[in-house]
Amino acid sequence: VWAAEHLRVLVNHLCLLDLFSVAVSMKVLVAALLLVALVGPALAAQQKKVKLPPNFDPQNPDAFLQGQKKGQMKMMFIHLHTTPEKPEYSSEELQELSSKWSSMLSNSKVDAKFFDLGKDQILVQIDDGTKDRRILNFVLSQPEVKHVDYDSKKHVPKKKRMKKADL
Repeated sequence: VWAAEHLRVLVNHLCLLDLFSVAVSMKVLVAALLLVALVGPALAAQQKKVKLPPNFDPQNPDAFLQGQKKGQMKMMFIHLHTTPEKPEYSSEELQELSSKWSSMLSNSKVDAKFFDLGKDQILVQIDDGTKDRRILNFVLSQPEVKHVDYDSKKHVPKKKRMKKADL
């Protein structure tokens, strides 16, 4: 950027100089172009380097990803099992499940807020995104859970994935 700006100024001055000065300035221009050609790629490579944190461990990339989520609020949508006999859950049942899961997570020092969305859905609000995997794994381990929508993906409990693979 610095060299390109100086080249532009130099070309503007060339228009104002006499022929002798133009010849001298052309030599300067060629030297400047060579400088840009030699130094430019090195400068571009320096600018593209990604700075990793000093405690980055390439053997544990999940720790790095968790650090990126620190302080971010996350949400996940829990879909519960229904049957033809029971196509939806009552508000009381959803509140009971939410309360039970919330206290279980609190016992393991993980805070999450559960909200009744009606029918067969519960919304989970996570204030600290670093806890998202623990909460997701916990929720998927509950027998009432059909699947969870989180990070634009549908997460299914492991036993469900095994049954589908067997088909």
